[in-house]
Amino acid sequence: MDALHRSVFRILLTHMMEDPHIIGAGMDLFLVSRNLERVADLATNIAEDVVFLVEGKTIKHHAELDEP
Repeated sequence: MDALHRSVFRILLTHMMEDPHIIGAGMDLFLVSRNLERVADLATNIAEDVVFLVEGKTIKHHAELDEP
């Protein structure tokens, strides 16, 4: 979801630079993208808590950052 959010940002930025008249709409879409990314982060946190409650395992969605 993070990569998709970054991609949406780049696409919107390109379009807004090409046509300044769409900056307002572009910013609205960027905010939607940012909030959807935040919802995905919160859903991940909830899923981690459920796994911990049911299985007693601690899983972190940041584990992939620790890998080379």
